[in-house]
Amino acid sequence: MLRTSTSLFGKRGGIPGLLALLTVLIIACGTAAPAPAGGGDTPAAQAPVGGPITTPSALATPKALTIPETAIPLPTPIPADVVSAKDTVIFLTSEEPITIGAASANCGGNIQNTICDDMVSDPLTWIDDQQNFEVVGLTGIEGWEQVDPDRWRFHLRDGITFHNGAPWNATQAKFWIDYFGDEETSGHFNSNDFSFHGIISGEVVDDLTLDVVCGGYCPILPSTTIFTKFQDVGWFETATEDDIERHTVGLGPYKIVEWTPGVQVELEAYEGYQPNPSTVFAKAPAIQHVIQQWRNEPLVRASMLQAGEADWAEISLDDRDRVPKWKSATNNEVFRFTFDTLYDPELSKIQVREAMNLAYD
Repeated sequence: MLRTSTSLFGKRGGIPGLLALLTVLIIACGTAAPAPAGGGDTPAAQAPVGGPITTPSALATPKALTIPETAIPLPTPIPADVVSAKDTVIFLTSEEPITIGAASANCGGNIQNTICDDMVSDPLTWIDDQQNFEVVGLTGIEGWEQVDPDRWRFHLRDGITFHNGAPWNATQAKFWIDYFGDEETSGHFNSNDFSFHGIISGEVVDDLTLDVVCGGYCPILPSTTIFTKFQDVGWFETATEDDIERHTVGLGPYKIVEWTPGVQVELEAYEGYQPNPSTVFAKAPAIQHVIQQWRNEPLVRASMLQAGEADWAEISLDDRDRVPKWKSATNNEVFRFTFDTLYDPELSKIQVREAMNLAYD
């Protein structure tokens, strides 16, 4: 599978309707850690999978309420060395992509733009919904820590390269942190990214260490950089406007081969992709070729799945029995109308309430 059904189709923005998922793997998944059952005290500073978090002393956390929790069953783990029986998969969207360029203001959380937003890009962090929704780093991130209320230090992985072979380092990362955190242009008009983290800038500590400095206190920053994508700066600075819309030289597990307007977009596995062992969402591709096609009619998409002419598609709830497998997608964004604010599983967490209080202030 891809990092998640969300990861393929807009991490990053909400997914409409039901999705029929692939019955084969696009990226081989590793073993997911079991979810802990039972309640307990909420620790003052719980380190995510991606790295430790140091809570400033001014935000010392009192003892949390003990709320019973129900363990969430995880999918059956798939061996990391699984070999796909298919060399190519086709996924269908309802529209042709507006852009496949990760730096484009049009590269948002829409399903048709999933190539630029996810498949050829790895953001700074991701929400691992296979391991209790921990925040994790993808291919370029070793870990992080909060060093000040408005500053986080990210440790980068060594030996990571972009699709053109250019090295990943703190100077590359700083460029894009500044780009997507620019106040004057609201992140160069990338509302999906800027609206999550607001004003941020980068400071190079050394070749593999980067400080991200926020415009104000940012206690949950690693959770808000799931849209912050990276490309080789050298390529970007010499690219034409058309290149920027129609190509991405990113860090993701797939790289762009060709966009044939009105027909399809073809990707191939990036052999230089270095999986991050801290999460199942940064695994090397198991399938060599991925093709995006588009059909406007929901019934046509469902029929193509049924006939084996496609492997994944957006479908309606009414068409769910026409396809081999269907499943509701998850997302890192949740829209809720909460009545019970005392025993709600999330709002009962002291850290969540502190973060909300700081956000409102």
